[in-house]
Amino acid sequence: MLRRYGVSREADLNTWSFLTGSAPQVDDVVRRYRVGRIRQPDGTIDHLVVTFLIDPAGQIVRRYVGLEHRPEEVSGDLAAVLAVAPSPDLGAK
Repeated sequence: MLRRYGVSREADLNTWSFLTGSAPQVDDVVRRYRVGRIRQPDGTIDHLVVTFLIDPAGQIVRRYVGLEHRPEEVSGDLAAVLAVAPSPDLGAK
């Protein structure tokens, strides 16, 4: 069902993810990510489009609201996160 939804809206399914679950589960996720939303009578949710930059520890570092973001801004933010991230232990098994 979510695949049909994404295709009908011409979403690139290689780069878009869709969330499903019970109403309380979905509400919990969008609340924790602080994404504004309105649940419609048919159960669908209208929401903000938000892209998150999440650091290696799983913490949200930056929220990009909307669909248009300057690549230089995003790459600069990513570089800053990577600059302070611990190096992976390549010798670990």
